[in-house]
Amino acid sequence: MAHHSTINTQGAFLERAVEFPGTLARGFGRAVLRGVKMMQYGRMLSVLNASSDRQLDAMGITRADIPRHAAHLIDYEYDGL
Repeated sequence: MAHHSTINTQGAFLERAVEFPGTLARGFGRAVLRGVKMMQYGRMLSVLNASSDRQLDAMGITRADIPRHAAHLIDYEYDGL
């Protein structure tokens, strides 16, 4: 006797397979954006660490504040005036 399932697993698979390229592209885009932000953060750390204590004082930050300040500068979104 043959077993006939009422669940159509092939249809569900095909629906997910059709969505896969878009999902993959979004994942790739997020990975690229994350990579760019990490490069920007690294560059910001480099610039701030290369600054003199006098320059940092003029900016109102200490050496201990550099990682937090660099992250803030990278994540800050200016919304205009």
